[in-house]
Amino acid sequence: RILKEPCPCGSPVLRLDRVRRRSGGLSAEALDEILFEDRGIVDCRYEKKDGALTIKALNCAEPDREAICARVRSLAPELEVSLEVRAAEPEDRTLYFGKRVVLG
Repeated sequence: RILKEPCPCGSPVLRLDRVRRRSGGLSAEALDEILFEDRGIVDCRYEKKDGALTIKALNCAEPDREAICARVRSLAPELEVSLEVRAAEPEDRTLYFGKRVVLG
């Protein structure tokens, strides 16, 4: 939705409210907070299917895989969590081609 209040910086550009999407109680926003807290992750994609959550990620430094999986499990203990990480290459494109959501 578009916010009616002007931007505190004085810009005349319309402001958008935060977009939040949920998939079975698990939001892409919450997962983003966990994944991007690790400075090694540069992009990621989430896929939920048959009680499992697969996180595919690109990295520029080796992430703390165990810590990431533990934090995700704390949000959704009913899901089996797997993390697939590979080094980002210059020719890589974004793992999402639209709005970030939990697929599945």
